[in-house]
Amino acid sequence: MTTLDCGQQLSIAQLEDWYLRCLKIVLACDDVFIDVSRLQKIDTAALQLLYQFHIQAQQVGIKVIWSDMSESFQDAIILSGLSFTMESQQTSTGLNAMEKN
Repeated sequence: MTTLDCGQQLSIAQLEDWYLRCLKIVLACDDVFIDVSRLQKIDTAALQLLYQFHIQAQQVGIKVIWSDMSESFQDAIILSGLSFTMESQQTSTGLNAMEKN
């Protein structure tokens, strides 16, 4: 399983590197753990990249597991209007899906 650690900030400046990392995971068909637990700032382009990666990974049979989500990440999902189910490795907040809309 590959880990994608989003750190504290994910912005458009990092997208080229993130796109290549996500593409390698899809091509290798590796299951992935996405750590958004410390994420305090994410811009719309970065959020869209994670969303598209999540969808594409599921379409090719890759298991995507999300860490507990930081409050900032949860807020970004809600404000963006994106809606997708996130399987969480641990759910201390009790949220398995971000289908708030």
